[in-house]
Amino acid sequence: MENLKQLENILEKIINCVKDGYIVGGALRDFLLGIEDIKDVDIVISGNFYETIHCIEKATQQKGFLYTREKPVYTFYLNNIRVDITKLQGTIEEDLSHRDFTINTIAYSLKEKKIIDPLNGIKDLQKKILCPVSSSALKKDPVRILRGIRIKSKFHLSYSKKFTESAKKFANLIEKEPKERIREELIKILKLQNAYEAFKDMRELNVLYSIFPELAEEEKIPPSGLHQYPLIIHTLKTVEYICNIFKQWGKINHYVIKEVSNLTFSGNISGRELLIIAGLLHDIGKPLTVKEKNGHLTFYNHDKIGAKMAEKRLLTIGFGKKTASSAKKIIELHLRPFFLFQLFKGKQLSPKAVYKFIKAAGSLLPLIVIHSIADFKATSEKMNKDTDEFIWFLNEKVINFYLKVKSVKPLLSGKEIMKIKGIQEGKAVGRIKDKLIEFQILGRVKTKEEAIKAIKGFSP
Repeated sequence: MENLKQLENILEKIINCVKDGYIVGGALRDFLLGIEDIKDVDIVISGNFYETIHCIEKATQQKGFLYTREKPVYTFYLNNIRVDITKLQGTIEEDLSHRDFTINTIAYSLKEKKIIDPLNGIKDLQKKILCPVSSSALKKDPVRILRGIRIKSKFHLSYSKKFTESAKKFANLIEKEPKERIREELIKILKLQNAYEAFKDMRELNVLYSIFPELAEEEKIPPSGLHQYPLIIHTLKTVEYICNIFKQWGKINHYVIKEVSNLTFSGNISGRELLIIAGLLHDIGKPLTVKEKNGHLTFYNHDKIGAKMAEKRLLTIGFGKKTASSAKKIIELHLRPFFLFQLFKGKQLSPKAVYKFIKAAGSLLPLIVIHSIADFKATSEKMNKDTDEFIWFLNEKVINFYLKVKSVKPLLSGKEIMKIKGIQEGKAVGRIKDKLIEFQILGRVKTKEEAIKAIKGFSP
C-alpha cells in the first residue's frame, strides 16, 4: 500500500476535488507491478462531473481540455503527468466490468483507501496472464486486440485462451475502426524495445493483415536464391534485427547512432520507429514482381514498386506525409548498400557510385545503412555470420565518404557563380554548386582557379 500512497501524493493538489473518486487503469496496474515511472493517471468520479472540473481548475490554476470518446473525458497535466477524469458508469464494479482486460479492472478508492478487484485482476497480474473481461470485450472494441498485444509484449505476459480465440475471431473487425485509433496503438507498439514480438503476435492472431493487407501476399513467396527463409519470415526477422541493433550497436559507426537518434518525423515518430515500420514494409513489392528464371525467383523493381505501396499504406493509416515519404525513400534505396558491397567485393566500386547513393539518400542515409544491415542479417544464417564484413564496408566506404561530403564547402559562392556564369539567382545556381561539390569530392577540382574553369563548362 506504500506504493499507492505515492500515487496519492501525485494527486495531492487536487485530492479534495476527487476525494470520492477511484484511481483505475494503467497507472494503478503499473504501481502494483512496482513500476513508478508514471506518465498518466486515470480517475473515475462519482460526483458532479462539471463541478469536479471547476474545482480542479481552481486548485491547479490551469485550464485542461474536454473531449468525448465513448464518454466525456477531462484531461490536464499535473507535474508533467497526464490526468484523465471521467464519470463513473454505475457502481465501481459495473464500471470496471466494461473495461478491456482483467489486469486493468483494478481500482483504488481514494475515500476508503482500499483496493477493489471484482474480476481478480491482481491474481492475473501475479500469474502474468492477459485475459479479456468477457468473451465479447474484443468484439465490442477490436482495437483492444492491438492494445492487448502491446501490453503483453511490454510486460512479458502470456495470453489467456480467451484472448487468443477472441482475437483470431474478431481480428477482421479492426478494418472498420477509425484509423486514428489504429495508428495510435501502432505507434505505441513501435516504441516497445521488443516491437518485433508484437508484430509476430499480430501475424499469429490474424490482425497484421487486417492493417497491412499487402503483407498477406508475402505468405505465398517461398525461399529462393540467397534467401533461406519464406518472405514473411524474412520480413519479421528484419524487424527483429532492427530492434536488436538499437539494443546493441556493436561495430556500427557511432555517428550513425547519433544521427538516427536525432531524427524525428511526423506523428511523433523517431528514427528507430520509422526504421521498424519501413523494415516491416520493405519487401511488399515482391509478390507483385515475382517471376521464375532458371529455377530461381526474381523480383525486378520490387524496391520502387514496394516504396510507392508503403507510402500509400502509411498515408491511409494516417502516419503523415514526412513519415510516409521517408519510409518510401528508405525502401526505394534499401538495396543500394548491398549492390555497392557487391561492386566492392568484385573490385569494381567507384567513388562516383558511392557519391550517387549518398546524394540520393540525403539525410536518410544513416537509416538506410541500418536497414541494410538488418536486411542482410535476415537473409540467411550464412549472411548473418558474414555481417561484420558488410558493416566494415559500410563504415569505411560509405559512412566515412558521407561524412566527407557533409564537411565539404564549395570553392565558389553563389554570388561568384552568378557573376562567372552571368545568370540570376535561382535553381540553376544550386545545381551548379552541387556539381562543383561533386567535382571537389571526386578530386577533379582542388583549387578556386580549377573551380572557375570547371563551372564555365557547366550547363545552367
